[in-house]
Amino acid sequence: MKATHPETHARRAHFTSQVRALTDPVKGSTRQRLATEAMTLFARKGYGGTSMREIAAAVGMQAASIYGHFPLGKRQVLMDGLLDILDDFLVCVVAPVATDRGPREELVDVVTRHVRWRLERGDMSLAWDAAYFGLGMTDVLEDAQMAELTAAVESYRSYLVSLCAALGDPAEAEGTARAVMALCDTCSRLRVRADESDDVVVARVVRLCLLCAGATRPTA
Repeated sequence: MKATHPETHARRAHFTSQVRALTDPVKGSTRQRLATEAMTLFARKGYGGTSMREIAAAVGMQAASIYGHFPLGKRQVLMDGLLDILDDFLVCVVAPVATDRGPREELVDVVTRHVRWRLERGDMSLAWDAAYFGLGMTDVLEDAQMAELTAAVESYRSYLVSLCAALGDPAEAEGTARAVMALCDTCSRLRVRADESDDVVVARVVRLCLLCAGATRPTA
């Protein structure tokens, strides 16, 4: 069996440690509920269109009580909510991927988990898009905060680059990895019929990603 290139393991480990350094592993349930509900509201109504009162009401508490969890106000809610999403992505998508197989199998695994995360998380993934792709939320974050989030996402992309380089032409790995990420992140648009199951969509995206990476045949 073809072993994964050591650089792949190093880049994956870097992404994992980087996200863990940003996030707080011990989260209070009320704080986490507030952040989760806030991100749902931000995705649906926009950051500017969501009030602290609405966030509090979503979890059945008074607006003034939020400041006990988020003393810096709504901007802190946004930042912590984005970090929660990034941490959830790490836990569900990257951390469980087995690294004792070849790069093709590892790419299939991570793409499968990425697509399922997108399909199953709903508002959470939409909130991330709204923030990361600049749809009204990034303007409220400080440059240093946005740089931290961007660096973590870029580390994940670098991990995909290393997988694509191990599978195909290293000179094309950067573009291939971007194509793989785009396919995963827009997977809901690849549902041909409304009644198609998530399994069908996952299989379609995996197949397209393998085509992009030039890995349609099993590696030796």
